[in-house]
Amino acid sequence: SAATFVSLQKHDEMKALLELGNLEEELQNTAKNKTLLSSSIAAAPSDRFPSRLSNIVERLEELKFTNDQIEAVICALKYDITLETALHWLCLNLNTLELPALFRDARWSESLSE
Repeated sequence: SAATFVSLQKHDEMKALLELGNLEEELQNTAKNKTLLSSSIAAAPSDRFPSRLSNIVERLEELKFTNDQIEAVICALKYDITLETALHWLCLNLNTLELPALFRDARWSESLSE
């Protein structure tokens, strides 16, 4: 009877350890799934992206960038586009004379066009 009690006790301990191991594995899987989910959410455009993009396009048009220039920056930056990154990209990737007047030094651009 004592031997049965000990093996029953060991059985319960082993069962508890297995359940604990399964619980730890489930927690690890849950943590992995949350990490994957959060990284995929970060990579995917939000529901607000179309309105945000529309605001950026509108502002770039107000700043006198051409449709071709705006299309180029959108294609280059895709979902990472913000007004700031778009302006940086445009200023770095366009010829100085192609930039709207607001983004050129008047004295410098005059000497280039001569």
